Amino acid sequence: MTIGQCGAGCVQLQIKYAGEARLAMYAEDKTSRALERADVILFPPQTEARGFVIEGPGEYDCAGFRIKAVPVFKKAGEWENALVVSDDESSVCLLSPTVARSLKDEHIDAIGTVDIMIYVMAHKGSKGNKEGEAVLKGIEAVHQIEPSVFIPVGAPEVVAAAVKFIGAKNPEEQTSFRYKIAANDREQDRMRTVIFKK
Repeated sequence: MTIGQCGAGCVQLQIKYAGEARLAMYAEDKTSRALERADVILFPPQTEARGFVIEGPGEYDCAGFRIKAVPVFKKAGEWENALVVSDDESSVCLLSPTVARSLKDEHIDAIGTVDIMIYVMAHKGSKGNKEGEAVLKGIEAVHQIEPSVFIPVGAPEVVAAAVKFIGAKNPEEQTSFRYKIAANDREQDRMRTVIFKK
């Protein structure tokens, strides 16, 4: 599985399935045009999309992705979910700050063991105010889930604050906005932090 960033709060996961590239996408901006390319949409868009949309809790198998949407709380009558996306080689957990801050032990157990955690932050509320502090507070979920690799995604100033908050030293920089999950990612004795940087 390859992880990419397209925009401040948009993440794409790519795999090869039946000989073709398949995309699953998660975007904080629900109207992102990048969603038009997705085979699977992990965060319901406000506009029509051609891809299969994960709209509620449950387990899904689509376009080669195995997806588990763990219900955490309801907002305006709809579930906010922690998402686990897997293929035959690896598993990725995607969390927004509001979901991460609300995780309880039963949610952590339902998420299970994952190779990579992606923390998708909105481009605003970066630092110096209560909203920014709340965004960073959710990162504490990283220590509960204990992934091999942590990837904060958002605007540069938000990512920098997240890296500082988690106490990561010498994060690995990916300048291509692509990160290929390697087999030895699971064999590290400490969590690595990877950031996308122009």
